[in-house]
Amino acid sequence: MNYDESQQLLLGLVLAVMIFGVSLELRVQQFMAIARQPQPILAGMLGQCLILPWATLLVTLLVDLHPGLELGLLLVACCPGGNMSNIITHLARGNTALSVSVTSVSSLLAIITLPFNFALTASLNPDTAAFLSSQMSQLQVDAGGIVQGLLLMLVLPLLAGMLLGNLLPGMTARILPGFKRFTMIAFIGFLLVAVIVGEVMALAPCT
Repeated sequence: MNYDESQQLLLGLVLAVMIFGVSLELRVQQFMAIARQPQPILAGMLGQCLILPWATLLVTLLVDLHPGLELGLLLVACCPGGNMSNIITHLARGNTALSVSVTSVSSLLAIITLPFNFALTASLNPDTAAFLSSQMSQLQVDAGGIVQGLLLMLVLPLLAGMLLGNLLPGMTARILPGFKRFTMIAFIGFLLVAVIVGEVMALAPCT
């Protein structure tokens, strides 16, 4: 999906508000319990940073796809999980604190793991290796952008929501239903926009 600068800003603000609403129900004790038993985070990082990229490489080797599409699949597989995974986990009544922890760690590690995994997996695919050798110099990871996005769209709204939820539980209980409705409506809206934009982009070459 392609967004202009104003649309990206709006999308980021909506995601930040959704993360704020999700964090209203998070408690410090949940993160302390995860810190005492970090095995789930390590398991999540293993899947995110190792299993997913290499499983995607196997798929691209078994299925005959266009090299550009194969590169796209590999790039997406090497990217860290986003804020939407935290929201989906919350809506599914999963361990939101664990999801937030995995997202934060994987986003920071992506500064190293993303270019490494992408370059290595793409070079092992014969259909993409030649293209990669000529384009590798153009592959750049905006480390500052990753950290800035992590702070603005995850860390700050997360801390603000947790601070309000832990210090003012009574007020939180009153505003929480409204944020839950907003989260559900925004999530459905994202799905609809993705489907509509995808259909428009698919039909554009035919018009």
